[in-house]
Amino acid sequence: MDTYLIPLFLCICVSEAILLPALLLYAVPIRFVIGGTSGKDRKETVTGISWGTFTYRITLAGGTRTTRILVAGKGVFCRIDRVDRPEEPEPQVTGPAISSQEVARRIAAAIRPAGKFGIIVLRQVHIDSVRGEVCIGLGDPVATGMLYGGYWASRFAMEAARIHIRMAPEFDRRVADYTLEGRLRLRHPLVILIGAVPLLRDPSMKALMAAFRRPVAAGDPS
Repeated sequence: MDTYLIPLFLCICVSEAILLPALLLYAVPIRFVIGGTSGKDRKETVTGISWGTFTYRITLAGGTRTTRILVAGKGVFCRIDRVDRPEEPEPQVTGPAISSQEVARRIAAAIRPAGKFGIIVLRQVHIDSVRGEVCIGLGDPVATGMLYGGYWASRFAMEAARIHIRMAPEFDRRVADYTLEGRLRLRHPLVILIGAVPLLRDPSMKALMAAFRRPVAAGDPS
């Protein structure tokens, strides 16, 4: 009897090890918080990703990047780095040159599978709220007035979509100051992961990614 129970027990343990993470990925949404402040005396950008009780947050302000990891709202990791480091050189592309016409052909071939995946993502994205204030001036009173009129024409539609932004026009100067925060969530992350598998295995997507790893020529090679 034990000969059958031990393999059965092992199969149940393996199944639970696979099904439990899959169930969590389906049931627990991923939440994003993206915010920023830009003004004369202050510039700050905050990006946060949360899944369940885990939160990963990056804050850029005052020439520093602060990385935090929180569990149940309590910080377990914090790192502060300077962001004025010299930029790393871009990776070198290798291989024979590919014509821009061939790149365009591969992009066109990849539009259909990429579009299908995009539809899957859009169905899973839900905007919780977008809030903030914007002070904007284009340096031209007429252009600023047209922009402000377009804002009022679309304001009620934006509020119906949980986008609440107050705009203050500046007609006599050029300015773009804002304080914004957007919150959205991916309702079922597992659905997106499953949808990404056929996209990455699609031959047209593989051909397109291979094209970006090669130098692009101005025209067809002679």
